[in-house]
Amino acid sequence: MLYNGYAVRNMNRLFFETTVPMRPFIASLLIGHGHRIAMVVSIFLCTATLAAAPLQEKSDPAQPVTKRIWLEVKDELREIVGEVILEGQDGGFLLISSDGRLTVAEAKSLKRSEDAKEPMMPATQDQLGAALLEQMPKGSKFNIHKTKHFVICYDTTEAYAKWTGTLYEKIYAGFYNFWKEKKLKLDEPRFPLVSLVFQTKASYLEYATPEIGRTAESMFGYYNLLSNRVTTFDLTGTEGLIPDGVRVNQVELLNTIMSKPEAERTIATLVHETIHQLSYNSGLQVRLADNPKWVSEGLAVFFETPDGRSTNGWGKIGVVNKHNLRNYLQYKTRRPVNSLVQLLSDDSRFTNPAQLQDAYAECWALNYFLLKKKPKEYVEYLKFLSELDPLGNTDGKQRVVDFQKFFGNDLDGLDREFQKFISLTPVK
Repeated sequence: MLYNGYAVRNMNRLFFETTVPMRPFIASLLIGHGHRIAMVVSIFLCTATLAAAPLQEKSDPAQPVTKRIWLEVKDELREIVGEVILEGQDGGFLLISSDGRLTVAEAKSLKRSEDAKEPMMPATQDQLGAALLEQMPKGSKFNIHKTKHFVICYDTTEAYAKWTGTLYEKIYAGFYNFWKEKKLKLDEPRFPLVSLVFQTKASYLEYATPEIGRTAESMFGYYNLLSNRVTTFDLTGTEGLIPDGVRVNQVELLNTIMSKPEAERTIATLVHETIHQLSYNSGLQVRLADNPKWVSEGLAVFFETPDGRSTNGWGKIGVVNKHNLRNYLQYKTRRPVNSLVQLLSDDSRFTNPAQLQDAYAECWALNYFLLKKKPKEYVEYLKFLSELDPLGNTDGKQRVVDFQKFFGNDLDGLDREFQKFISLTPVK
């Protein structure tokens, strides 16, 4: 079932641990290749044996339960209001708040809970913008730029923030149109989509390090599964080149951005993280589900290819990602025979610095191949994945079996077809 763009299905099959309270589990969803790692989040998860409370469908006359809880976090009592996605018999909760943030509340940290008098309503853009400004570091000079679907909190130049917003909306339209053409129906996001854009890497690190740790130093940006936000900084070097108050048009700003050596990776980063955010807010993927990384990352890389001829630096979807194609052709010369099965069954290559570049290259190549040669099967596979349970778990063998349900049992034959297709894909 889809509830207002947030995918929650078959919740009665989800369970919290009874004998062990909701225990700390570091979900190191490290995503990127070398300089870009996204969607990193440290969260409290739990395993299954205790029946969870199902989330009602919107059409059901019974409204989803909204709770007001008081949670002790680092010796501070924090009040949180949100809809109950899961409720454990030990008293723990998984909640979603009005800004789209997920909270996993351990029973041992929960001091009090009660039913809220009113149902939780998604925050408006104005409400969310005001809250974001309150959350920014004291003394900082942040502003809010709103587009149709995004709320951008920034302390960069206004020109850069507006360029970013225009790019985000173009990605949004392209993302939805692409899947519409593939006959895959998506939901509109339930919550405004938030992007934090810091002026410098130093200010970005000051914010990001407490949230995701020292790994922030190796990132240009990331999407956080719990906060539902994309966080990045002005990657272009335009800060200081275009003074505040100076009006520049899109072409002038794009020319400034594209003149930088890092321009391609800059735009790719912004697109990549936005695709993650859209995937998890449209029902294409389920937040906190056990999504195979080759799918999550492969789709983001599939969409990210920059286009210097476009007015925003990004345009046609599905063109060859030359950066990853070159990397894959290099990897292909030493690729083990079981590489496809490893990619399908095991995410560890995405957290191993020595294998990260190869993993990204192969997941792009596989997604590119499947979307070009087997689009109907791939769409059905994505529909299957969109029904995964939050906090669920699928072992490697089952992942392979699930893949074979849609693409056939002959993985060796599929791999040969895959390798031939990529070998004939032009790099130039």
